[in-house]
Amino acid sequence: MDSKIKRTFSTFTRAPYQDSIAVVLHACDFHLDQAVKDKANYSLHMDLHYRLKTYLISLKDYIHEQEKLEKVSVP
Repeated sequence: MDSKIKRTFSTFTRAPYQDSIAVVLHACDFHLDQAVKDKANYSLHMDLHYRLKTYLISLKDYIHEQEKLEKVSVP
């Protein structure tokens, strides 16, 4: 199985962030999985999961705003 995420579209704004978003999503999934498996450190893993998720939400909000500006500036 190929572990690379398949992307069906890209913009000039989004392209530089795609790989880092994929890595952070992988880390989110890892910590969620560890929270289930490692009950002694459940709080740690959930905290890290939520921090990473919050980062992604902020980054995606920023990207969406930049894409809106990108559309406006295209003649």
